[in-house]
Amino acid sequence: MSEDIFQGYKGRSLNVLQKFNVRVWAQVDIKTTRGFFHGTVLPRAENDDDKHIVIKIPTGYNNRYRYFFHS
Repeated sequence: MSEDIFQGYKGRSLNVLQKFNVRVWAQVDIKTTRGFFHGTVLPRAENDDDKHIVIKIPTGYNNRYRYFFHS
């Protein structure tokens, strides 16, 4: 059985992780309209939406980030 490196991600959020070659538990840097964040990509529950990626930041908080797709 192969390991699921995208644990619970699907649809658009899975596409973003694959596009940037990022897997669950990877350390990432994210630039948003609210600033720059560093953290760890967390797994998602399979019944969650496909619009967000969850990151645990060093303060211990889990933040959700939405990636906006441009045509």
